[in-house]
Amino acid sequence: MPSHSYYICTGCKATSNVHLIASEESFRPLNAEARSDIASYLMGTSLMTESIGVRKANTSSGSDFIIRIPKSGISHGWRKTIATKLGINQSSVVKLDHIVKRNGGYEGSSQNLPIYVRP
Repeated sequence: MPSHSYYICTGCKATSNVHLIASEESFRPLNAEARSDIASYLMGTSLMTESIGVRKANTSSGSDFIIRIPKSGISHGWRKTIATKLGINQSSVVKLDHIVKRNGGYEGSSQNLPIYVRP
């Protein structure tokens, strides 16, 4: 390990035994919150349902969400991983709508989507 490596995640959660190390000088000035944000992104924790197109909204049908697949698609990064686990693709608006409804609408799906992502 190079002598100029810096820990991104210096205090890992009790449920995680992972330490991320960065060897780029640009990581050195990051504060704890910024390091935590990077670690969360890399580990796939705290992902927002908005990233796959589930948006909070009050609709005329009484639903608390709408589905708008991002223009950039769901075929890259965490979006692809989540979409694959849910069995959806760019044209699966109806299927995603049913998954979100089954899991408690916007609020419920924010915490209860039926996926386990292991980085």
